[in-house]
Amino acid sequence: MILPITWPITETYQCCSFVMSVVLPYDNIKNFYDNNYILLSCVDADQLEDIDLMFWDVSWEDLRKKGIMEMDLYHVANFQSNTLSDFIRERIDQGNYVLLHLIDEFYLPYSVCYEAEHYIHDAYIYGYEDEYFWVMAYSQGKLKSLKVAASDIESGIFSAAEREEDVFFCSLRPNHAVDVQVDYCQIKKMFESYLYGEKIIAEYLSSINNKDLIRIACDYSEFEEKCVYGIKIYEVLNRCLHTIIEQQDVDFDYISIKPFRILYEHKRVVYERISNILEHFGMSKEILLPFDDILTKSNRIFVLAIKYNMTREKNILERIVNYIDKLKEREVSLLENFLCEWGELFK
Repeated sequence: MILPITWPITETYQCCSFVMSVVLPYDNIKNFYDNNYILLSCVDADQLEDIDLMFWDVSWEDLRKKGIMEMDLYHVANFQSNTLSDFIRERIDQGNYVLLHLIDEFYLPYSVCYEAEHYIHDAYIYGYEDEYFWVMAYSQGKLKSLKVAASDIESGIFSAAEREEDVFFCSLRPNHAVDVQVDYCQIKKMFESYLYGEKIIAEYLSSINNKDLIRIACDYSEFEEKCVYGIKIYEVLNRCLHTIIEQQDVDFDYISIKPFRILYEHKRVVYERISNILEHFGMSKEILLPFDDILTKSNRIFVLAIKYNMTREKNILERIVNYIDKLKEREVSLLENFLCEWGELFK
């Protein structure tokens, strides 16, 4: 039994990638993708590894709250080693994907940590075949579809349970009773929130600060207080880069490329979304042409971040800062023009 997935456009964080890959194959919920993935958020921090730049409001818990996905939580302490794999197979037979929030990669052959060090990470199961599970996870720096022995999955889960407190996993199943339609008013609001750096539906964020729901390891109230949204994420990125540049007496070290990769993936999604909007409303395709420059600049930033990690040349960080300033300025101008023209159709 192998459940359907569609390979996602974003691969920076496998948790977000898996959610997208599960949403897209189902006709009744796939429009959730079109209605979202526009607003970005990040923690207002000074270090790149701390900012957690992500698409906003698109986690598995967000979909559960919206009634788009059904979720159940299972504590590993309730299982014995000879029952866990069969239980997971039963969940898959019933149309459930399995979210392994905590698994020890010491036992996973695809990981660089295999038989080398105990490292607790996440992995996602979408099917099984004989004595193997089909897993989406990172291997050799890339998001991949992997065939992993069920015995290795079991060992990884129980090892994590020995090292972490209260380890659990979740099943995730699309709600076939809902019918998500494309909502252009919501999409427009998302674009406006991104452009003006505002969080939307603030009361929704507050409502999910309830540890009795699905106890994902995240304090949403603290997260909300420390976050910035939309266009304001550029200020955080550059501040983090300046923090590194200004450390004159310290050897420059590896930087996380994740924020720069998801920035590029965001531009790809936005480009696709604007293209669809123009077609739906019969607007001129020429509006889209300048957005090629946005894709080019964001890709250049991502490539420079990779290059910096290879060379450790300080001037590369300064070039990234310069590109980010130019990208922000260009994006604001183009989005203002686009929303102005699109807004005429909403009057």
